[in-house]
Amino acid sequence: MWKYVNKNKAFCETLKPLSNCFKLIKLIEDKFPKATKNILSAIPNDEKKFKTLILSPSKDGKTKWISKYLPEFKNKIIFCLRKEKQNYSEENNLLIDDNKTTIKEWNEKNGIGILYSNSNYNSIKKQLIEL
Repeated sequence: MWKYVNKNKAFCETLKPLSNCFKLIKLIEDKFPKATKNILSAIPNDEKKFKTLILSPSKDGKTKWISKYLPEFKNKIIFCLRKEKQNYSEENNLLIDDNKTTIKEWNEKNGIGILYSNSNYNSIKKQLIEL
């Protein structure tokens, strides 16, 4: 997938939000009003060399997407490799992610990881309410 993304520079920024995106953000805001909230987003392995630069193909597209659809997070984005996401896990840190391996690694570091898919919103909602 990342090869396609890197060849199609506008890929990330032209994606439409998933149908439950905004409901999920509101649910998190309501449940944890005082918690610090960031977006932890993966960049492809071959973009590691761009990590300290302002723009890289997927990073640029994701930043534009977040600025458009979630402007309150435009200065709260953390970019890293997928395998590095676990390094941000601490007790009570919540991650909702669509990658099973990432969730497993997050939970192993005492964080709270919830597997996301657009079709499991009700399950995510239930898990968040139970926290």
